[in-house]
Amino acid sequence: MKNLLITIATPNLLDLCHPFLVNQQEYAATQVMEYRIASDLHWTDLHASFSKVWEIHQALEEGRPYIIWADLDVAFTKMKFNFFQLLEPDYFMLTNQQMNWKTWAYLCNGFIVLKNTPQAKAYVAEWVKRVETKFMKDHPWEQWYFDEIIRETNWANVRCCTGDQIGCFSKEIWHDGVIWKKGMPSVHFAGPATWERRVEMFLTHYKPQIIR
Repeated sequence: MKNLLITIATPNLLDLCHPFLVNQQEYAATQVMEYRIASDLHWTDLHASFSKVWEIHQALEEGRPYIIWADLDVAFTKMKFNFFQLLEPDYFMLTNQQMNWKTWAYLCNGFIVLKNTPQAKAYVAEWVKRVETKFMKDHPWEQWYFDEIIRETNWANVRCCTGDQIGCFSKEIWHDGVIWKKGMPSVHFAGPATWERRVEMFLTHYKPQIIR
């Protein structure tokens, strides 16, 4: 079974965010991965971001060996870079550590790389369980539970990555103090901006710097 790259793009964003989808599809093809665009939300009464948890859970249950979750506003900028190598020797998950948060290692779940292990399945099953309580309905949505479980399990076998290792935020939208530079393998356009603005920044500043 192939490794899987997943994102969510609700119908209203499919055309608008087409450049992001093309970019992610190119990365998946380069890495010989399957690419899945989820357009139907599992929890229709919650913000779309919550449904990423269900999509990751489903991918693990399918038996996908390795999984990458990428928010719709994540672009790949180094097409031949293999993120799965960063899981060696014994990590089950990795993502970017936000450097603006100093009290503990706060990890952004907009871009997650997972190895299908019993620990990964248990972590995500607990994540699903907490989402289904419907307790948290405000920002930071599913990230709130993600961070909660990380701290409760003391970051066991979870790799906290730097921008140089996996990429960082786009400085034109928002950043945590780490500034993206050419050679980083991804860029995340999260922050207080419209989807039009995010796409514009990708096309203008980052697409020309993609390394193939």
